Amino acid sequence: MQAVEISPIESFEQLRQGQLDAVFYVGPHGSKLLDEAFRTGGEGGPGDGNSQGQAQGFEIVPISPAQVNFYTSRSPESYQAAVIPAGIHQAIPPIPPQDIPTLSTATALVTRPEQSKQTIALLTWSILTQAQRYAPFYSKLAQGDPRALMSQGLMYMHPGATQAFGSGDPRSAWLRYVRDNKPLQTAFIMLTSTTTVGYVLRRMRRRKGKVVIQGVRKVVLELRSQLAEAPDRVAREVATLRQQQRLRLIDDEISLDIYEQLERMISPLEEQCRAMVDNQRQAAIATILDQLDDCQKQLRQSPEAGQVQLGCLEADARELLRQDRIALSTYLQIKQLTWRSMLQADPSDPNSPDRLAIADSLALPEGLAIADNLPPSPARIKA
Repeated sequence: MQAVEISPIESFEQLRQGQLDAVFYVGPHGSKLLDEAFRTGGEGGPGDGNSQGQAQGFEIVPISPAQVNFYTSRSPESYQAAVIPAGIHQAIPPIPPQDIPTLSTATALVTRPEQSKQTIALLTWSILTQAQRYAPFYSKLAQGDPRALMSQGLMYMHPGATQAFGSGDPRSAWLRYVRDNKPLQTAFIMLTSTTTVGYVLRRMRRRKGKVVIQGVRKVVLELRSQLAEAPDRVAREVATLRQQQRLRLIDDEISLDIYEQLERMISPLEEQCRAMVDNQRQAAIATILDQLDDCQKQLRQSPEAGQVQLGCLEADARELLRQDRIALSTYLQIKQLTWRSMLQADPSDPNSPDRLAIADSLALPEGLAIADNLPPSPARIKA
């Protein structure tokens, strides 16, 4: 017997021409090269011959179980028992017609002893994670365990390869720890989810707070532009606006720092409203006192005209009360003063005790200037 080494294509061609007696072919299951060889085989048609794997002049010769056991026992690192499945090269008629026992050769990764353990571990792990790519050469890898199949029959493994087979990815020791620790996985998932949800909620709340600040700032600017015309109404709206922000804080719609920013925006406007309302009330009281003096002078000259003027004064006071520019107690005192003025027996006396008592009961704010045409009296000096 003489062995020659030629290319697979050339060997099949010489086998077809009868120049070779047999060909040893090492390749993956379902090799396209073998499929083509069976499809364009020699002169014999399908079914010629009586061997187990004969087809179109070629046949796959089985290796007996005794020979398989001999070679696998003698060189387990080089040979392993294998089976060529029936019909792997052609379905109808099946080629081969039944499973054929044979040998497979092992492919070993060889390195120098001084090679880095980390490098070998990474390379081995890369092969293990992509083991399915090698299934055409070793069909068991398609469904089997790559670690057990790839380490089968090896007499020695590099420490780096041992680490990859036993521990997995050498770059992620902490990942292996997490993978094997179920309570830690649960805690990590809960922490991640709650942190993510909390972050999203904080972002949403912060964004909502900015929208609230912009809205309140716009309202404050609009109210400030109306302050000179209607300070009473602006004061009421400012109080309502402040109450709304307080309720938002209670309902947890805005944070405390957002509420404090809103308070700093609203408080100056509220102070301005309070000052303007106080000034308006002081001016209204001073105007009423001046009108009362005029009414009393008119009563001296023409009682009928004076009574009409007192009625107009009372109507003005009622309107001021409706506009909330004077207090109810002040309005009642003004009304009492008009009645006493009408019933006063001697209206010519400007220092009448009734008038002075009612002027004192108006409780004018400190520093309020009284019209110069009012007669001097202890009560006016006190005001």
